[in-house]
Amino acid sequence: MKPVLTKVTEVEGIFFETWISEPVLIIPPKEVDAYTPVEWGISVANNSPHSYRFVFFHLVPEIIKVNGEKIKLDYGSNATCSPYGCDFILLKPGERVSSVVNGKLYWLLEEQIPQDSENRFLAQETLRIQGRNRFGGIWSFWNLSPDTYFVRFSYEKRAAREKLRGTNEIVEDIWVGKVLTPWAEFSLVLPSI
Repeated sequence: MKPVLTKVTEVEGIFFETWISEPVLIIPPKEVDAYTPVEWGISVANNSPHSYRFVFFHLVPEIIKVNGEKIKLDYGSNATCSPYGCDFILLKPGERVSSVVNGKLYWLLEEQIPQDSENRFLAQETLRIQGRNRFGGIWSFWNLSPDTYFVRFSYEKRAAREKLRGTNEIVEDIWVGKVLTPWAEFSLVLPSI
């Protein structure tokens, strides 16, 4: 079932949107260093009467096909980063901010796939989208093909105050809540000849 498309998700005067720089991504050639840049993100508008801080360190996309089938997400991290005070962006009433997650669309080719101790490939050659969030996580979606897809993000903060790691500084007025941004449509297409 195709997802219902809305422009924004609103929670108590805070408007969340999924941001896509290019809704049509050209599938790159099957070459080791070939890729198509992917720029997605989240846009937040404060239409409430209060000022809030937002931090965009944990943004990881979710992708589904037109029929609603989820594309499997692989996520890992070999190091974690903590936000500095300047990473908590203050949004006064009427202000808007966007945060971009950069990624790439590329082919994971046979020569790039690790092998086990018996020289068997651990994966198949596949088209994938991979990116990083600011927390230090690496996310990827595998086995993509020319088609139409939908992407969205989850944003969550559980505490209105946070002590910054390694300091005595306390950040306050953090927006507390959990929200899913609306689905945004994008397509993967073969290059025209």
